[in-house]
Amino acid sequence: MKKIILTTFFAVFIIRCTIQKPLVQQRDAPKAIQFIDEFERAARDDSPLLTPIDFNAMLARMEDYCDAGIRLPVYENLDQLEEDADRAMNLDSTLFYFPQSRGEYGRAIVGGEFLFRFLVAAQHRLYDYYSPKEGPESVQTAVSSDGAYLFHYKQRVSDMLPVVQMHEKYAAARTRLLFDLIGIYPHLKNETLKERYWVAVDRMLGEIALNKSETDYLMFQRRADGLLIRPSKILAQLKTFSQNEKSSLIQQQASTVISGARARLAAELGREEKELISTVELNRRYMERELADRTSLPHSRLQRRSKWFSLAFEADDPLIKIDYYSRAIAADSFYAPAYNNRGNALQSRGDYAAALHDFDRAIDLDSTFAMAYKNRGALYFLLNDNKAALRDLSRAIHLDRACVACYADRGKVLIGESKFVDALADFETALQLNPGNADLLNYRGVCRQKLGNPGAAMADFNVALEIDPTCLPALINRGSAFRRLGDDVSAIRDYTLALQIQPDNILALNNRAICFKNIREFDRAIADHRKALAINPNDAVAFYNLGCVYWELKNWPAVIDAWEKCLQLDPEHQTARKWLPLARNEQSKRRWR
Repeated sequence: MKKIILTTFFAVFIIRCTIQKPLVQQRDAPKAIQFIDEFERAARDDSPLLTPIDFNAMLARMEDYCDAGIRLPVYENLDQLEEDADRAMNLDSTLFYFPQSRGEYGRAIVGGEFLFRFLVAAQHRLYDYYSPKEGPESVQTAVSSDGAYLFHYKQRVSDMLPVVQMHEKYAAARTRLLFDLIGIYPHLKNETLKERYWVAVDRMLGEIALNKSETDYLMFQRRADGLLIRPSKILAQLKTFSQNEKSSLIQQQASTVISGARARLAAELGREEKELISTVELNRRYMERELADRTSLPHSRLQRRSKWFSLAFEADDPLIKIDYYSRAIAADSFYAPAYNNRGNALQSRGDYAAALHDFDRAIDLDSTFAMAYKNRGALYFLLNDNKAALRDLSRAIHLDRACVACYADRGKVLIGESKFVDALADFETALQLNPGNADLLNYRGVCRQKLGNPGAAMADFNVALEIDPTCLPALINRGSAFRRLGDDVSAIRDYTLALQIQPDNILALNNRAICFKNIREFDRAIADHRKALAINPNDAVAFYNLGCVYWELKNWPAVIDAWEKCLQLDPEHQTARKWLPLARNEQSKRRWR
């Protein structure tokens, strides 16, 4: 819903801008793109995680762009613009987050401001791609509530979506950069850095229509500017920084920046801006009616949507599902369930970016769609973005308190965050809603094990396996519980059962090998480790454990070979590094005997 509403805002705003203001091109605009290209190549060829880039020349050039501003050229097509803006966004770690993590705040300030203003320039160029489509099917005309303004809705939402989605993506990136840059102030100790900080903040806030962003018309302008909160709250935070500043010169500079921003914030809206707000509100009401009244679709289109959706739901092949759901969407581009289900099919094919896009679209069309939040949260977890996963899964639970899968997925994320108490609470709730579920019992057992209650954990694993003797995770986890209790024989039994279900399960193979070593069945331990390494030859831990088996056999050449391979894969493996010289020493002694 919110993206559709935002779409209409941008449509009106940008049509007005392109009519009233000629496009301005800065003479050196292509050089800004060339600079991004150089920096991207440098970041790729000289990874900052290995060897820091020599920033001297590039930092000076970034400063020049921050001083003069950035205006990108007019692009021949949307793809070229998106490619350049995305390449800039992908440099956020190199230019801002990585130097920030190392305490190189000067680089972070310059890099953060540069990226922020590059994205502003990209959003200005996006205005070029709104082309109103005239015609009886797409034109809607209405008068505002006070009779003062006439509004013509000239564009199909589907025509505007790609551009609006890019707007939102860049606005979100700007939000992150702005708030993260503002937040580094308490870490700044150097007066020169503080001066540069306030210059950056002043310039970045100068790119935002503060007085419009403070108004109440459903945060349209705030979202367009990439803000999550009112500008007055940002200024209040900056004022706190200023008041706590000991240097009178820096405090004066900060006060000047804040006062200038407050003046722009308090500026009275002109007639044109008020007309824009009224138009947006009118457009919002029109779009809400359009979304609410699904019977306004021609009967034939409703039939097509229903037909393709049903065929997609019944299909087994994800590719066929994607095709059929796409046809349902073509019949009704406002149908949130089709986007959600197509997202699931895309995810099953490993196309995570497209799946995320579809989940976004489903949520924008229906902000109460709990399952879309659940699916997007699960995908974020798969992509290792636990913060976003927790946010979406919590929202799904808020919308549907009876969603077992929502609690289960959030519990898994919380386990990944080592928040075992909270995870246990989620699995307890899920089990109340769905008692006797083997998978849920297994996860509750994991939480209880982590919280130091092995007896309760073992009970959960036992019950899970009584319900489903083929529950592979429960077999492996119970085997590990037996191993911690020193019962290697019972552990071997569970790992063997797991391997009967899944013969190439690396975890079960390696764990069973450790148990075989403990009961001194070394040949079987070696066989299990070797089989695991045949499946994954890059498992440093398996090589280390294999070396431990050979150590027991005093087979020093095999120990040395295994641990050298371990250290090739993981140079930071401290135990292998510590004991490898002793193995070499033992081998030397054997040569001299």
